[in-house]
Amino acid sequence: MNSSFIQTGTSTTRQSGSQPRRMSSLVLYRIAKGRTRWSIEGDSYLLREGDILILLPGQIFGGVESSESALLELEWIEVRLCEGSKRLTGSALARALKCDSGDARLLVQRILAFDPPILRPKELLSRSFQQLATDGNAASDIFLRTSMLQILVGLSAEDLSEPSSDMAVRTDAESDVALFLSELESQCEELWTLESMAAGAGLKRSRFGFFCRKLTGESPAVYLNRLRIRKSRKLLAETDLSVTDIAFECGFSSSQYFAKTFRRFQGHEPTHYRRLAQEVSRVRGVKYLKGNSAKNAAFAKVEVGAGDFEITGEIMLDRLGDTAASLEFGADRFGFDGREGRFFVEGGTFGEATFFDRSADLIREGEYFPFALRRRGKSLSMEVNGRQIFSVADESGRAVGKVGLRPLRNGIRVQRFEIDGSNAGLRILGS
Repeated sequence: MNSSFIQTGTSTTRQSGSQPRRMSSLVLYRIAKGRTRWSIEGDSYLLREGDILILLPGQIFGGVESSESALLELEWIEVRLCEGSKRLTGSALARALKCDSGDARLLVQRILAFDPPILRPKELLSRSFQQLATDGNAASDIFLRTSMLQILVGLSAEDLSEPSSDMAVRTDAESDVALFLSELESQCEELWTLESMAAGAGLKRSRFGFFCRKLTGESPAVYLNRLRIRKSRKLLAETDLSVTDIAFECGFSSSQYFAKTFRRFQGHEPTHYRRLAQEVSRVRGVKYLKGNSAKNAAFAKVEVGAGDFEITGEIMLDRLGDTAASLEFGADRFGFDGREGRFFVEGGTFGEATFFDRSADLIREGEYFPFALRRRGKSLSMEVNGRQIFSVADESGRAVGKVGLRPLRNGIRVQRFEIDGSNAGLRILGS
């Protein structure tokens, strides 16, 4: 029977898993098979088979998501702290493991110093971890506490840990790839290959691919096509060039391949997108918010007071990667976080960021989508493209205040913005 303080187990998953959540315990995950990308406090980490990840109470863990279609096998050990312990301290760990408080403080100091919180232990320690995770549910309380203490001591000893070779050169190589990718958009029409892109960043193909996925969440080929499609949208909307000319202008080898790629990213034909863009351009009052500065924002000329209300509109985001944009309402905001790839809500009423549905399931970059923020009685809810993203309790007597739109590292095109069915009269600041 498991200790009241220590729980162990194994699990398997494929591509999708739990939503981001705030940790309440000290948890160690070992990747027994496969590879995955996980997020801690908004920072993304790639873990390979054999790696151990340490999660601390209070941290926001970005869930489980395998980077491959193959099954991901996990082993985990959880140390539950005493009720009321919201962070890892020596005294809390000492009570959980029934060990000397001085030793526990030294362990905590070492654990908190891990940056990044990923370790690659030697084979002996890996076997101990595997045995405890697999057989811990049938172990005695004293065995669980002793084994967990030995594992933490082992992980904390430098001579027992072997840092991943990827981590040793992470900073310089990642910076080189980030610089190359930042310049790639202006050169995306060139005839790039994986070899030439890697050479441009001064790395081998595998290393370049690794860091490209880490920075963008996509393979080099997919990311290059995304940049090309982004350029093609601009040409379709703003020029009279033929689809074939645009295909070649953006670096595609044929109009057929361009159309196929465009459908994959946008969900429809290039000609359909052009018709949509032309219709939108004829609508009066369309606004565009640049995303180069936090000062570029638009607020309604009227404020929202207490009681029921409904804020609706149709907007378009220029980008879905490494960006952010939000609907501001008083001291709170509902937004899109490109780093997490999810919608979120945060602010004075809701506290720290809470992440919800994957944005790519509901919106596409360069396409308008409807949204609705409603308060009915004591319930506040948000919809995107007809799907409810969240519904939370709210005080009907709370005055909301100013509402508006704010782009960060993005561009927001506004086709409609209304409060209770009437044009909100957006006032654009900083444009």
